[in-house]
Amino acid sequence: MQFEALEKRSSLNAWHHNYREAYNDSEASKSAYDNVANINTAKAFTQKSMQYEFAQQQQQQAFRNRIMRFSIIALFVGILLIGAFGYAQFRRFVEKKKANALLAKQQEEITDSIWYASLIQRASLPAKDYIDTVLSDYFIFYKPRDIVSGDFYWINRINNLIIVGVADCTGHGVPGAFVSMLGISSLNLISTNMEIPKADEILNILRHDVIKTLNPEGCIDCLKDGMDISLAIIDCEKMEVEYAGAYNSLYLVRNGQLHEKKADRMPVGVYDKDNIPFTASRFNYKKDDIIYLFTDGYSDQFGGEKNSKFKSKNFKALLTSNSTESMPEQSRLLEQAHLDWRGDYPQIDDILVVGIRL
Repeated sequence: MQFEALEKRSSLNAWHHNYREAYNDSEASKSAYDNVANINTAKAFTQKSMQYEFAQQQQQQAFRNRIMRFSIIALFVGILLIGAFGYAQFRRFVEKKKANALLAKQQEEITDSIWYASLIQRASLPAKDYIDTVLSDYFIFYKPRDIVSGDFYWINRINNLIIVGVADCTGHGVPGAFVSMLGISSLNLISTNMEIPKADEILNILRHDVIKTLNPEGCIDCLKDGMDISLAIIDCEKMEVEYAGAYNSLYLVRNGQLHEKKADRMPVGVYDKDNIPFTASRFNYKKDDIIYLFTDGYSDQFGGEKNSKFKSKNFKALLTSNSTESMPEQSRLLEQAHLDWRGDYPQIDDILVVGIRL
């Protein structure tokens, strides 16, 4: 080292009594030593600084590595959760699709069954070919609200008597259709067992059959279903009509004037006064008189600007104004007036109107 050489030379000069040179060498030696020390210190500081910086970099890298590992784990967990949620949603979609398909199939089967039931119900109604042999000039405007109907018409001929019934059973759709089938079968049996049919007797027996079938024990909470009906027996020889009704009236139009034959205010079914017999009325008719039998579906239809009922007053006026037209044309006019009045509103009940020109 330089400072060691200077220190030796300073000692040698002092030995030879060269004190000035010895002092200068000694100072130079100290200066050289300080330079070496400073250099070493600087090296040590630099080394420490580099070690500290390296340690910091290692810590930062370790932190970044931990963050990266956490991010990767979080991403993986997120992907798993999203996948699990997506799978669950897919399973739910598949199960819902299967359930909807099953429900649609069941609904289709039910609808097919109801359509088939409507064929049975219509087959139980009098066939047009038969009606044409019994009535010469008539129309039947029949518009069920649903596939099957709670309204029905019944026509039979016994000798010179023509029996026409128009009924509105409790409810509409399937429940009403069941009651209508009961009414039709009961009327068929009643008319077969009566030598001389009477309108009031037919309704009395019909009421007994309905109550016996639907409420055999007479309990308060049992079924109280039944029907409203207008029944006319036309005697072609005497030119006379015998009429009996349960809530449903009969209209007679003669020379542009409408006359109402009112019904008894009680149903064919369970009633608090069902021991009271029905009454019958008779009136003579003239050629070209028209009788109308109907249910309340037409006059109860909501529509018009104020969404109100059509009402019996308008129904009577419509029948009267149409009475000069042919029977098929009257049916067409009734349907058109109904559609015009109803507009976009739904049909609320079964509709049945039967017109007979005497």
